[in-house]
Amino acid sequence: EGEYELAHKLEQGELTRFKQGDSNVLTLNLREQATAEARIRKIEARVESLKFSVSLLTSLGTIPEPVFTQNH
Repeated sequence: EGEYELAHKLEQGELTRFKQGDSNVLTLNLREQATAEARIRKIEARVESLKFSVSLLTSLGTIPEPVFTQNH
């Protein structure tokens, strides 16, 4: 499991504890924030991977010039 999946499990566990009265809003919010940040890192890593793939395919001449530009 990756960072996001583990953070999500911890968040769900904290939510259960909160519903049972064994936690507080601050702790739950910190878990939610950690999950969101882990998700962002996961998405950013995927974007970098896709950018590398497009660059590699372009350099090999397998596809035409990059489809995506910074203006779009």
